Amino acid sequence: SARRDDRLHVFFVHTATPNSLQSVPGLTATRSRGKVSFILPDLANKTYHLYPFFSSAEKDKFSKNEYFEVGLASSM
Repeated sequence: SARRDDRLHVFFVHTATPNSLQSVPGLTATRSRGKVSFILPDLANKTYHLYPFFSSAEKDKFSKNEYFEVGLASSM
């Protein structure tokens, strides 16, 4: 069951390196925060595939992951 101290994890792949699963570094958010923001590597005109999920504080229980596709436009 969900707890306030559950930790958020986000893994991603992007079109530049589709065979490389990476995690968002330095993410320390818990469920109790209610929202979080983070910066993905700057890969303009690429599509990111994000897989966020929660773990218990002890990292022995995990939620199902979600899936989001995000396209980033070139920043000029």
